[in-house]
Formats: sequence, structure tokens, C-alpha cells
Amino acid sequence: MNEFRSIDGTPTRYIGIGEYHVTDKPEKIVTVVGSCLAICMYAKNTPMAGMLHAMLPHCNHHASTNYGGAHQANCVTFLFYMMLEKFKNAGLSNDDIEIKVFGGASTMGRNSGTVSVGKRNAEVFEIIIAREMMPVRARDLGGTQGRKVILDAATGDAFVKMLSKGARELAESKVVID
Repeated sequence: MNEFRSIDGTPTRYIGIGEYHVTDKPEKIVTVVGSCLAICMYAKNTPMAGMLHAMLPHCNHHASTNYGGAHQANCVTFLFYMMLEKFKNAGLSNDDIEIKVFGGASTMGRNSGTVSVGKRNAEVFEIIIAREMMPVRARDLGGTQGRKVILDAATGDAFVKMLSKGARELAESKVVID
């Protein structure tokens, strides 16, 4: 995890694959995902927010042989519950936490003939959310393009920049929150 300051001087943390960051400070959390998921949590009545970057749907408790020995820290299930535990340790319930999720792209194209890792990541996320009965305030899943995700920990606002396949230009779009 790297820390730097954005142009406006706001402390900013970049998280990579298999990482998560939870904070109660007014900072931004940034990651870039393709088939991976960026899952954001924000506590409505406290200044607590966090983001994770998961590469694979789920792993067993040690290491997964199904994914070439990938460590559990790369997985949606493991990281989701690690981050959720931080919120619960702060006295929050599932009802207090808003979820936003981004990524799950099919980076090999839509017609590759197999279910993409991105789609499996999104499916596992939906199972977890249904089990935990947590509200999802925003989602941008699927497609074939990567995304840069920025979470403003002070407000819970999430911003997504779609990564263009061509000239690598960024097309900006703010995620609409109900």
C-alpha cells in the first residue's frame, strides 16, 4: 500500500491486489481493477470507510490449488470478511455499512467461451451480500474495460474512471448514489 498526496493535498492511499485499507481519516483510497473487484464500505453515521482489491472469488483457509496456489488474501471472500471485521470491531452492524462495488470485467473479451474470473468474482460478491443482508448503494460490474476507483473516505462518494482499451484515455464518470 502506497501513500501520497493528491493535487488538492488530500492524503491518498493506493491499494494493490490482495490489500485493503480502512480509515477514519479524511483521505482518498484508490485502486485499479479489471476482472478484480474493488469493494468499498462506508459507515453512514461515523467517519469510517474502507476499500479492498480482490483478484479471485474465493480460496480455502490456507492456499488454493485451484488458482495456482494463490494466497487467500487475494480472494473476495477472505478480504470482504477481514474488512467487515474492522467495521464490526468499531461497534457497527451490517445495517450501518453501505457497500459499493466495481470491476468484474471480462478482460479477455465477452466471447472467450468460458465464465470469466470477473463474472465469478461478481457472483461470489452477490452471494456474500445476500447472506449478510447488506445494502449495496452503487455497483458498476462487468463489461470489458478496467476501472480506476477512487473512494473519498470523508463522504463515502466513489468515483470511477473507465480505462479505454484504445488510446488509454480516461473517460470520467461519477457513480450516481441513490
